[in-house]
Amino acid sequence: MNDKIIEINHISKCYNMGLFRNKQHNIVHDVSFTVRRGTTYGLIGKSGSGKSTIMKMIAGLTSIDSGEILFKNRRVTDWLRYNNHEYRSSCQMLFQNPLQSIYPKFLAEEAILEVVKIHNLSTVNIEQDIAAILEMVRLSTSIFKRRVTELSGGELQRLCLARILLVNPELILLDEPTTQLDTGAQFQIMTILKELQLEKNLSYLFVSHDIDLMKYLAHDVGVIERGEIIEEGLSKSVLKNPKSQFMKQLLDAYYTL
Repeated sequence: MNDKIIEINHISKCYNMGLFRNKQHNIVHDVSFTVRRGTTYGLIGKSGSGKSTIMKMIAGLTSIDSGEILFKNRRVTDWLRYNNHEYRSSCQMLFQNPLQSIYPKFLAEEAILEVVKIHNLSTVNIEQDIAAILEMVRLSTSIFKRRVTELSGGELQRLCLARILLVNPELILLDEPTTQLDTGAQFQIMTILKELQLEKNLSYLFVSHDIDLMKYLAHDVGVIERGEIIEEGLSKSVLKNPKSQFMKQLLDAYYTL
């Protein structure tokens, strides 16, 4: 359970800013951490601190300026070059806004079948497989004839999760997946994620502003400020007795809202 699924080694990312794009801004600077197989690593920090950029670099959606990312002890750049399809099946992302990954005019059924087609999944027993996955995320085929925009926020996010599970990933990048949901829907999706992790030995990288959700799901936590990891450790330690002044301020602000 404790072997590394993904290892982040000294990665950095700069963007050119300003009118003439001649000023460099370090959005991520010399970041390192490890996600252990079957566990959740939580990244916590303010908006604009580099969390989503790290997610995109892991997913291969943006390039790395320096450092390296290893997935199962192999560079992600090599995965993307030589085994792109396999990597993109193994490493999936659940977005904050579900409509970032689903065409809004789709019926729910079309959203599911799109994954079957894109990933060239076997159609043998596919109906039973889809039904079983929908059950895992507390949905049923009764939603199939509804457009995705007619679904509630919770239903839509769970549909996105079902699409992810169809390709049997090992690592899921959770980019603030509950931010747009009400409290009940948040609790449901977090419960499902925890159940799936135990059942399938899934690994998660979880970005969130919500301290309580982080406590619920994360085993390890990294605190990020201005693109740098300033504190790291077991979640029960970092989120209860932080060492950094920045994390202490985050906790104070969260619990005085």
